[in-house]
Amino acid sequence: MSDISFSYLQWKLIEDIESGSTDIKIINDEYLDMLCLNILPGQKTILHRLIKKSQDIKHILSRVPIQYEKFEMPFIQDLNNNTPLHYCIKS
Repeated sequence: MSDISFSYLQWKLIEDIESGSTDIKIINDEYLDMLCLNILPGQKTILHRLIKKSQDIKHILSRVPIQYEKFEMPFIQDLNNNTPLHYCIKS
């Protein structure tokens, strides 16, 4: 991973996955790693955004280790103090 900075392109891709217009399975592992590192507006992550798409979350977790030697997937609270698990309980 050469560049892990936030970009509009990555944000747009996450929105496209969320809306169903892009299939997460076509994204290569390196780029999926980068999507998992993004902190989006509202301090949300890809896990926050895809909470209603459990198959996509399972796919992410099967391809991207939660912990690497190089990074740890952020599992954080958003600006409403909710983690993705909070949203799972509320759904």
